[in-house]
Amino acid sequence: GLLARFAQVIVAAEDDAAALGSLRGERAPRVQVVPSPVDHERFAPPLRLRDQATLLLDLRELSRAEAMAALSALGAAMPAIWAQRADVRLTVIGALPLGAAGRLARDPRVVFTGALHDPRGHLAAATIVVTPVEPANTPCH
Repeated sequence: GLLARFAQVIVAAEDDAAALGSLRGERAPRVQVVPSPVDHERFAPPLRLRDQATLLLDLRELSRAEAMAALSALGAAMPAIWAQRADVRLTVIGALPLGAAGRLARDPRVVFTGALHDPRGHLAAATIVVTPVEPANTPCH
């Protein structure tokens, strides 16, 4: 019934057009396929649910100084988080600056993956992804 409200429907794949074709009622809309530029196989939704209480810190694109600052900030924040939720786990992806892990390295709830070729599994499974951004040096107007 909802499809009958439209004269034309645009979908991203032939499979979608075929699925809509099987739903057509009395007044079927014209279905047009416009291919999507998104690689659907590469960016397919995960086949499993996200891990509960998992934070992910992504250091991959950060400079050494930025990674050190991010680890320091998260190292200071995690005790407060763990005081509220002791089950929270932290995964750190990306190359770790030498000596940067500090107190986090001693906690069994923290996993350091090192450099990864394909981090999509970690990104898809995390509850929250932390990506530090340095504030701009320009004043806001």
